[in-house]
Amino acid sequence: MIHSVSANRQSFHPVQFTPGLNVILAERTAGSTQKDTRNGLGKSTLIDILDFCLGSRTTRGKGLLIEPLVGWEFTVEISLGGNRVKVSRAIDKPNRFVIDGDTAGWVEQPDI
Repeated sequence: MIHSVSANRQSFHPVQFTPGLNVILAERTAGSTQKDTRNGLGKSTLIDILDFCLGSRTTRGKGLLIEPLVGWEFTVEISLGGNRVKVSRAIDKPNRFVIDGDTAGWVEQPDI
């Protein structure tokens, strides 16, 4: 289960998930019209962050590996192999993952 998504910058609003179905929606206000879009609110970026933290291949200049995100590090807290762990990956060092938590019971143990 995915428990949360966070970043090392205060401008990022952490996302908390609960057991069961979680749906990410853009808020529509009473003043919204049919012409107001829900684009640019971070729904796809949240999926990109999850994908990045869980090991997607990366290419400089594409996806999250862009100049404005240099210095950012994203963390996903998940339950994996019966243990709750945090997996972090930095934009500056995309080939390195930091795992915080007990990895006992994992089929493959991470390198230290």
